[in-house]
Amino acid sequence: MSDKRRRVKPLPQRSQVEIYLSGMSRNGAAGMRSALLRVTRLLRAPEDLASFPWHRLGPEQIEQIRAQMQRIGYKKATIDLSIHAIHGVQKAVEESDEPDREI
Repeated sequence: MSDKRRRVKPLPQRSQVEIYLSGMSRNGAAGMRSALLRVTRLLRAPEDLASFPWHRLGPEQIEQIRAQMQRIGYKKATIDLSIHAIHGVQKAVEESDEPDREI
């Protein structure tokens, strides 16, 4: 007997940011994408949100980002939104069925 089971191609792995933004409205996702880009610019990292190692930002680094944004003169709401976006990416990945990956 021949084995005629169908082979299913694995789905491509989504980035941490894609996982986070996928549960939002278009406008919400755009706002959070801007907040995350603001963080990458602040850290002088490439603006490729998908490859940025969000999962490696710990509490100390996040507080340093907050302090740096305060020194620059960002408004509290902008700072809070940026920090919320970082935490959102981290939480979305923890809660997803997709494995964490080292970048």
